[in-house]
Order: sequence, then C-alpha cells, then structure tokens
Amino acid sequence: MTEEFGKKFIAEELINKLTNIFAGLAIFICCIGLAGLASFTIGKRIREIGIRKVLGATVQQLLLLISERILKLVLIAFVIAVPLNMVVHE
Repeated sequence: MTEEFGKKFIAEELINKLTNIFAGLAIFICCIGLAGLASFTIGKRIREIGIRKVLGATVQQLLLLISERILKLVLIAFVIAVPLNMVVHE
C-alpha cells in the first residue's frame, strides 16, 4: 500500500517541478516583453525625452514618464488576474 502511495507522490512531485519550471519560464518571457515595450517606448519618444532633459527634468521624472503607461497596463493585468486566480484555486 505504501509503495503505491509513494509512486503517486513521485508523479505529483514531477508535475509540481514541471509546473514551477514553466511558470518561471513564463515570468521570464513576460519580463523580456516588458523590457522590449519600454525600449520601444523610449525609441518613439527620444526627442521628447531629450527636450525634457534640456528643460531640466530629473532622471526620476523621466523614468516616471516612460514607465507610467507600462505600469498602468501591468496594474490592469494584475486586477484581472487576481480574481481569476482566486476562482481557479477554490
């Protein structure tokens, strides 16, 4: 009896490891996507950033200007994902 439970737990542990690996891979891909989106935004707004810097904007103000749009999208995704996650795990 204990051998059968041991076999079932081995399969569960394998599934758990695979799930963790793929979740980590998905998070890594999302981070690369966010970095690409930030790079694209900076490329499109390079003149605006230059003008703001010449007029005296600080680095913090420029970072806020760049990341404001991305942070809004991440916040919206978070607000959508948390309730769905709670529904799935109940």
